[in-house]
Amino acid sequence: IATGYFLSKANDKELDAFGVQTEGVVVQISHRMNRGEFVRYEYVVNGEKYTYEQQMNREVRVGERFEVIYSGKNPKLSKMLFNRPVK
Repeated sequence: IATGYFLSKANDKELDAFGVQTEGVVVQISHRMNRGEFVRYEYVVNGEKYTYEQQMNREVRVGERFEVIYSGKNPKLSKMLFNRPVK
């Protein structure tokens, strides 16, 4: 768990330094034993589709769209912003 914490902080720093905004869509919601609810989402960068997972911090539904911040250095790294829905 400690390793995951430090990786998460490193990812946050990279997104702060190189973050680019786009739009993402929730494609799956799953429950992980003892870890809570996770969301899988997709987003497109320069015509290439990326998929990422993160723990949910609010109720969402498959098909909902939110802003996503991804790393301009490494587009595979991203974070969905559940407080910024896209209409």
